Amino acid sequence: MSRIGSKSQKQRVLEALRDAGATGIAEGAFQGRTIDGGPPIRKFTARINELRNAGYDIDAQRVDGQTSYILVGENGNGNSSVSPLSKAELSRRVREYRKQEKVAGLSARSIAIEHRRRIIELSLTIRRVEPIVFWKSVKDDELEMVFEEVVDLHVWVERLLSSLDSQRGDKKLREKIANLRDTRGRTEIEAEIYRRKAEEEEKKLL
Repeated sequence: MSRIGSKSQKQRVLEALRDAGATGIAEGAFQGRTIDGGPPIRKFTARINELRNAGYDIDAQRVDGQTSYILVGENGNGNSSVSPLSKAELSRRVREYRKQEKVAGLSARSIAIEHRRRIIELSLTIRRVEPIVFWKSVKDDELEMVFEEVVDLHVWVERLLSSLDSQRGDKKLREKIANLRDTRGRTEIEAEIYRRKAEEEEKKLL
């Protein structure tokens, strides 16, 4: 292993995340007496963001006023590896959703489309905010407030992603069950085998 002095700050944070596993590392792990014995890393969250942009899936959890970071996936194993949509595509979708809202009128569908549009607008806003956090004119207390607000947003985004994954998985499972229950062209023995498989799969939906 190379010495601390020859490693970049990003490398040090990544190695600490790997070593910590599911326990994660606290936001103060590289302040004062650092977790790896090297010099302090003043812009720790900036290094976290660099790792995320490089494809590392890093989760943030807020417990008792302290934020811990956990390495969930690396380079293709986590959600962060998904390429973000371009600004042009996001803007196009905003315009399209506005048109759909007018067509839907006062309905539940109009509300659903509006929420989807606001998600995209939030994504565009976050892209504009990120460079601002590096401005020298931004005060420390303001940075802390933005940090807490973004962590809260991150928690709800993670919940939404979990719900979406669950629904997507359920849909595929239901399609599989429907195919198993379609006994056309099968012998009685084959049909019975497929029916049993369908029943086994249905238990996963409970």
